[in-house]
Amino acid sequence: MKVIITGGGGFLGQVLAKEILLRGKLRNSKSELREVKEIVIADVVQPKELLFPILRESSRSNGGILKFEIGDVSSNEYCKSLVLTTNNNDDDDDKNNSEDGLTIFHLGAVMSGTGESNFELAMNVNLHGTMNMLEAARKWHERNPNNVRCTFIFTSAGATIGSGHEADWVTKDDVISDSTRATPHTTYGMTKVRYVTLRYARFISFDFCFFFQLATILTT
Repeated sequence: MKVIITGGGGFLGQVLAKEILLRGKLRNSKSELREVKEIVIADVVQPKELLFPILRESSRSNGGILKFEIGDVSSNEYCKSLVLTTNNNDDDDDKNNSEDGLTIFHLGAVMSGTGESNFELAMNVNLHGTMNMLEAARKWHERNPNNVRCTFIFTSAGATIGSGHEADWVTKDDVISDSTRATPHTTYGMTKVRYVTLRYARFISFDFCFFFQLATILTT
C-alpha cells in the first residue's frame, strides 16, 4: 500500500507518519490489512527537522520507505505526480507499492490568517488543491487493475461551524453533530465547507473518511 500525506511536513503530518510507520499496516477499501510499502510526505517546503527518530531511520536516504516530495497542491501536475506511476525507471516499484491500495491523508491547507490576507492563495490551495488531489486519486482508480478503491481522508475544522455570532446556527454551549449547519466566517472555513460538500463519493468510487479537527493544537 502507498500512503500520501499532503501538508505532511508539519507537526500533525509527522505524528501521523510516525504512527503509520509504527503500525506497519493499514486496511484498504476491501478491509484487507496490507503492508505499507511507501509513505510520501508532500509539502511546499522540506521540513526543517524531523521530530521523531523513526522518521529519520525510515527515510529513503537511509534505505527506508519514507520520502519527501516538495511541491504545491494547487498544481494539477504535482498532484498527479504524487499519485500516478510514470514511465521512468521507478515505475514498477511505484506500481507495486500502490497495487494493494492507496490512502491519501489530505492535511495541506492555508490557514485563517494567511487566507484572509491572500484570498487567491487560499482558494488555490484549499479548494482547487483538494479538487486536484481528488482528480488524481480518481485517475489512479481508473488505472488500478485490482479494483481497490482509494481511501481519501481529509481534515475539516471548527472554522466551518462558527460560534459566537448571533447569526450562527450553533452556540458555544451546543452539541455539534453531523447535521449541524455550517456557518463559516473566514475564507479558511468557507473553503473547508466547500470541499466537504463536493460529495465526490456520490459519483466516484472512493472510500471517504471525514474527521473534524475542532481543537487548537499548541506546541512549545
